[in-house]
Amino acid sequence: MQSRIFVRPNLKGFVIGGLMVLGFHYVLQQVETAVIGHARRPTVPPLIQDWTDSHYRSVLHYSVDHPSAEVFYKLSNYLERQRDYRKARVFLKKAEAMSIMGEDSD
Repeated sequence: MQSRIFVRPNLKGFVIGGLMVLGFHYVLQQVETAVIGHARRPTVPPLIQDWTDSHYRSVLHYSVDHPSAEVFYKLSNYLERQRDYRKARVFLKKAEAMSIMGEDSD
């Protein structure tokens, strides 16, 4: 009588199951990217002098989801160059507040 303790596993089932998990993971990543894709870091010129209005708007939209002192300093600098001193001062105050909060957490 043969022992049925050591039965060969169904390797096709493991491969198909793994591919299904991989496919499901890929689909979820695509959905997440479509939903949260607008929060990517904008690609802008490194020098503020080279910025256009569209660069300013993309950084402004990015700052809503990812506020940081660096982003607010850049926005303030751009607005100062555009001679909009009131808005530049608002962003400068936000940047200073963010940098103080960052120092407190260190």
